[in-house]
Amino acid sequence: MRLHSPARVTGGFQSSTKVSSDRLLLSAMVSDNDRFAITEKEALLLFKASISKDPRGILTSWSLSGSSFPCNGGWTGVGCDSAGRVVSLDLHSCNLTGYISPSLSNLTFLVHLNLSINSLTGRIPPQLGYLASLTTLDFKRNSLLGTIPQELGNCTSLLWLDLSHNLLNGTLPSSLGQLSGLYMLQLHDLPYITGPIPRQFGNLTNLTYLYLGSNQLIGRIPAELGNIRKLKELYLMLNKLNGTIPSELGQLRNLEYLSLFMNNFEGNIPSQLGNLTNLKYFWLLLSNLNGTIPPELGKLQNLIQLDLSLNFAISGTIPSELGRLKNLQVLKLFQMNLTGSIPREMGNLSSLQELYVSSNQLSGPIPREIGRLHNLIHLQLYFNRLSGPLPIELNQLQNLQTLLVFTNRLSGFIPPELGAMKSLTSLYLGDNFFTGGLPDTFGNLTNLEYFEVSPNLLRGPVPRSFGKLKSLIYIDISKNKFSGVLPAELANCTTLQWFKASNNTLTGEVRKAFNSFPDLHTVALANNYFTGQLPDGFGNQSSLVVIDLQRNQFHGKLPDVWAHLENLRVLSVGYNSLEGTIPNWLWSLNKLQLIDLGNNRFSGSISNQIRFSDGLKNNVTELDDANNLYKDDITVEMKGSNAYYKYLWTVVISLDLSGNMLSGSVPDDIGALTGLFNLNLSHNALTGSIPTSLAKVLTLESLDLSDNLLTGPIPPQLTQLTSLSFLNLSDNQLSGSIPKGDFLVFATAIFSSNLSDFLIACVELMCLYYSCQGKVKNSTLSF
Repeated sequence: MRLHSPARVTGGFQSSTKVSSDRLLLSAMVSDNDRFAITEKEALLLFKASISKDPRGILTSWSLSGSSFPCNGGWTGVGCDSAGRVVSLDLHSCNLTGYISPSLSNLTFLVHLNLSINSLTGRIPPQLGYLASLTTLDFKRNSLLGTIPQELGNCTSLLWLDLSHNLLNGTLPSSLGQLSGLYMLQLHDLPYITGPIPRQFGNLTNLTYLYLGSNQLIGRIPAELGNIRKLKELYLMLNKLNGTIPSELGQLRNLEYLSLFMNNFEGNIPSQLGNLTNLKYFWLLLSNLNGTIPPELGKLQNLIQLDLSLNFAISGTIPSELGRLKNLQVLKLFQMNLTGSIPREMGNLSSLQELYVSSNQLSGPIPREIGRLHNLIHLQLYFNRLSGPLPIELNQLQNLQTLLVFTNRLSGFIPPELGAMKSLTSLYLGDNFFTGGLPDTFGNLTNLEYFEVSPNLLRGPVPRSFGKLKSLIYIDISKNKFSGVLPAELANCTTLQWFKASNNTLTGEVRKAFNSFPDLHTVALANNYFTGQLPDGFGNQSSLVVIDLQRNQFHGKLPDVWAHLENLRVLSVGYNSLEGTIPNWLWSLNKLQLIDLGNNRFSGSISNQIRFSDGLKNNVTELDDANNLYKDDITVEMKGSNAYYKYLWTVVISLDLSGNMLSGSVPDDIGALTGLFNLNLSHNALTGSIPTSLAKVLTLESLDLSDNLLTGPIPPQLTQLTSLSFLNLSDNQLSGSIPKGDFLVFATAIFSSNLSDFLIACVELMCLYYSCQGKVKNSTLSF
């Protein structure tokens, strides 16, 4: 084997290792083994010099002493053969910082080189291509830069090559296709590697594991990969591969893992993949495929996981042949374009633990054969067109934890037998047509955390047995026809965070019903017939974010203990019979971004403390957790009608004090609320002029000051409100002219019932309106 002298190595190595003539004479007098030892020692010491940080002192044993050599001095990480030659350098997970010295190429007998899981940077020395005996090269999880050297293709003894999790760039070298003995090739998680997969990789006929995922690879999958007949695992996911999936992959009869997801393929799933009878895991989600699901996939008898989801153009039916996959544990076919019914043969998947077929166009009934899947843990059928009743046989699924069938066309009574499913943690039955009442047996679901039946056609009382659900976090029974009082037993559900019962016909007082929930986030009881005073127990629940009690029959004042609700962002108590003055503490809740006190009996003036309402100054903050199925929704009155916001993270910043008995002037400090989208002070007894400071609220889209006693002119500064699309100043005592210019070109404006000379100005506005007809849409004026 050729000995490479240090002088051959580039990068400053020659000058740093200049030896004296005496040293050269000495080396001529020693044996070959000694010469190897001197050369290997120098190579390793140069590598040590390239390490700038060694916090664990790993290399302290690498001594400069003339009597210390790598194979007789106990050098950490260095392994030698019986002839005293360095054959292994293993310094993985040593927290080393620095670069890889080209001097390592002088370890000409090196078989094993592992520098993985460190903080090495710089380039991979191309000189490593001289290491013809190398079988293992592992540099994974560093910060290596530059391209992958073509010269590595000269390391023809390599069995294991892992450069993954680095910052390498450029393309994959085709020369790696020369490594005919390679067993493992890991070039994944290299976010700057682009270009195609070299077709020469098809020459790696001994390759068993090929990992090229999480790169920026482009182009087609080479058909030549079908020649790697020993391949067991093929990972090409998370790239930008395109074209069709080659049918030649169906020749990889030993393949057990096939991961192609999140690419830009075209065409359909090749039926030849049904020949991969040893396949255990097949992931092809979000890959832009079309066509249908090949029934040949039913031949994959060893398959454990199949995920074809998020291929939005795959259509057709679910092949009944998939029912033959007796070892299948996970089947994911969600967010596709599947039609037809769920095959009854799905009931034969005796090993199935997870079934996801949501967000398709599936129709027909839920097969009762699903009840035979005794290992099932997750069943998600939501966002389809399934009809008929819930099968009673589902009660046999004793291991089921999530049952999500919302947004379908299911009907009939909810089977009380489902109360036997004691492993359930999430039960979502909403947005269907269920009738009857809630089964009392649901009180046996003691592990239940999330429960939703909104909306349906359910009626009757809320079962007292729900008080047994001591793990309950989220309950939504809104938009039904439930009646009666809320059972006192709900106080036992001390883990409750979301309680939503809006839009029913519930009655009674709730003042003390919410004293037992220390982590309460949302309480929504809007549009019922609740009476009595507002719950003062909220004051002990600083976690509260949403209070929606609008459209009930509550009376009394806003409880002063609510001043402690420091995280409150939505307060909606409009359309009740509340009274008293608006307390100053309200304006100190600096996260409040939606306040609705409208249509009550509040009196007094609007405090100038309003300027401290920081939540009305800022942009909307997300309220919902997008990773969960629960959601907060609310109805906001603005622009003369009701706006329904299904998710509160889209809600506008709004202040509604309309329909009360407020007096005094509109405080000039209201101009500090620079985040407002909606301001409604209508139907009060406010006096004085319209404050010019409103011109600072540039986000304002809806402004309603109608039906007050306001006087004076319309401030010309309001023409700066270019976002304004609704303005109602009617039924006041305003005078003067309507400001000229582009004012209200895009707005719905109502000025009626002001002073007579003001009507003259309205004629001028009418002329302006007709002159703007060419660029105004959906605008109306009323006089």
